[in-house]
Amino acid sequence: MRFRDFALLTSCTVSAVVCAERTTPSTFYVDSENGNDSAKGIGEATAWQSLARVNQAELIPGDSVLFKRGGLWRGQLIPHSGTNGARIVYGAYGTGEKPILQGSVERNSPEEWTEVKPGVWATLPFKPEVLNQIMDLTDSRWSPSFQESATGTLSRAQENGRWFNRMVCKASGEKRHQIQAWGPQLKELAPCLMLRLRVRSTLPFKLDAFEAMRNTPPWTTATCGTAGNTVIGPEWQTISVLLLEQQAMEAAYLHFSVGGVIPTGAVFDFEPLGIWRAGIDTCAPIRTDVGILLLNHGEKWGVKKRKQEDLNAAARDYRLKPESPGAKLATDGGTVGAR
Repeated sequence: MRFRDFALLTSCTVSAVVCAERTTPSTFYVDSENGNDSAKGIGEATAWQSLARVNQAELIPGDSVLFKRGGLWRGQLIPHSGTNGARIVYGAYGTGEKPILQGSVERNSPEEWTEVKPGVWATLPFKPEVLNQIMDLTDSRWSPSFQESATGTLSRAQENGRWFNRMVCKASGEKRHQIQAWGPQLKELAPCLMLRLRVRSTLPFKLDAFEAMRNTPPWTTATCGTAGNTVIGPEWQTISVLLLEQQAMEAAYLHFSVGGVIPTGAVFDFEPLGIWRAGIDTCAPIRTDVGILLLNHGEKWGVKKRKQEDLNAAARDYRLKPESPGAKLATDGGTVGAR
C-alpha cells in the first residue's frame, strides 16, 4: 500500500484483501460534500461520500481510491494492500488543499453540551433510546472454542421448559481468547444495538465484553460493547449490552471471550433473548480516546486530565468520562462547542 499526495491524520489498520468477481482494476472517487454512497464511485460525477463506503468496498489489486482535494472525513480508513506487483493506491484528485482524514470527534453545537457546574461543561449523557427488536435469539445455538490450556464444554440445557446454553469450565486458561463462544450472524448492523440476555453462574465473574465480528481472518470487529461492572452470580438475571459500531461490514457474528475470566469449575448458563435497535441521534457517544481537544480549528486547545479536580479553566483542560462515552471541559466562561 502507498499513499500518493495525501494528508492522513488517523491511524490505519491493514487488513487482508477481499477479492470481488471483478478482475480489471478500477479507480474509485470519494467526495465528502457531494458524493453519494449509493453511487458506483467510478467517476467524479458518481463519487462515494463516506469512509464507511470505502471500507466496505471489495477492492482488488491495482485499484485506486482517490479523495477529493479540500474534503474532510472523520473516522478511520481501513486500507487494503494489494500485491507486490499491483498495489492498491489511495490518493487525491481535483485542485486545492490535500484531503484530510481525521480520527477526531465533532462536538460543535452548544446544544451538545450541558453545564454541570460553573465553568465545567459535559457532553450530553449517553442514553440511547431502545427501538424495535430486529432479532429473536431465544433459540440461538452457540459454538465453543477452547484453546491451548483451557478446556470445557458448551451444550444446550433445559429448565422449567426454557432452553439455554450451558458452558462448563474445566480449566479457564490465562488469556481471554482461550475460551470463546460464537453465536449467530447479525441480520443487520447499525451505529447502536442493544443485546439482552439472561445469565447465571455457579461461581461469580464479570462478563466484560460482547462483540459482533468476522469469523474468519482477519477477525475484524464490527460492533462491540460491555456489560459494565455486572457480576454474574448463581441467580438468573437479565443484562443489557450496548453494541456500538466500530466499522461497517457485511457479515458479523455474535461472540464473546471469557478465558482467564470465568473461574475454573464454574457452570455458566446464558440465554440470549434478542437484539434491538437503539437510537443515538441526540446522544452520540465519544468512542475515541482522543489525546487533545481543539477549539475553533486549533485556535485554542485543551489537554486531557485524569481527574475532574485537575481541570484548569484557563487552560481549557478536559477529561473523558469513564462512566459514559463523553467528555467534560473546563472553561473560563461562555458556552462551548468543540471538535
